[in-house]
Amino acid sequence: MPKKYTYTRRKVCKKAKLDGRGWRWKFWPLVKQEYPVQPADDRQDPALFEMELQKAGEDWLTDLAAEWNAQDKKLKPVYCDALVKVQACVSNLDTEKTEFDSAKKAYDEALEEFEDIQAPAFSKTFEYLLIFALGITEFFLNYMIFSVMGASKLETMISAFSISFALPISALGFGHMVRVENKSQIQRFWTAFMVLIPFLVFLVIAVLREALFEATWQNSSLKLNLSPFQATIAFVFINLLIWLIAAFVSYRAAHKNPEKFRTLKLRLGSARKVMEKFGSDYAQAVKLYEAARLH
Repeated sequence: MPKKYTYTRRKVCKKAKLDGRGWRWKFWPLVKQEYPVQPADDRQDPALFEMELQKAGEDWLTDLAAEWNAQDKKLKPVYCDALVKVQACVSNLDTEKTEFDSAKKAYDEALEEFEDIQAPAFSKTFEYLLIFALGITEFFLNYMIFSVMGASKLETMISAFSISFALPISALGFGHMVRVENKSQIQRFWTAFMVLIPFLVFLVIAVLREALFEATWQNSSLKLNLSPFQATIAFVFINLLIWLIAAFVSYRAAHKNPEKFRTLKLRLGSARKVMEKFGSDYAQAVKLYEAARLH
């Protein structure tokens, strides 16, 4: 540390009076003793006290310069390293911000375009859950029917599963096809096919059930006040109701332009992922820049 010189106004004034009065106290005997005035009236060069002040200032500046030089040698490499890091962080921050702004713009455009098209009334999750529930209902209904008719357990399981799988799937396809606008010739064919096949299946099942009911009705342990024909009509009606519910749900869960809707949804999801990635990179770049700036 440089040597500290403290000169107050009181100290300087006291020194000036002492040098200018022309005498000093003698230790013994205690009398005034003549002493030359400092500085002399005819002196041309600076006074001793002025030279002392000048020397003190020069010494202090020399010590300060030495300390500054030592600190500069120590801190300049650190400063240069920090400066390089800050410049690199600034460049990286600008790059990340540009990429994030571009990704956010792409996401906003995709979101705006996606919101312009009308979304289906029901979500896919609701549609699939309801179709699955209707399939389970159809399975237990047919399982009960074939069990009443005296079929074996394996035959009952196979028949019930086949019908409970085929009918909801056909209703799902029919609902989606009907919803599509500007259908192609192939789509019109599949729409008619998916509504025709279930009704043919209903007709075949009705004939088989009525025949089996007539053959097993008297031997069945289940006694109902229904004729075989009435029971067959009731079960066909229940199957038809389940099919219509599944078709309606599928219709409301489908989009009139499924290809465009699917494309925009995928684009929106992809744009969201890109924006989140660049947003995370941008936030990290901001943290690095702040750390480098404070360092």
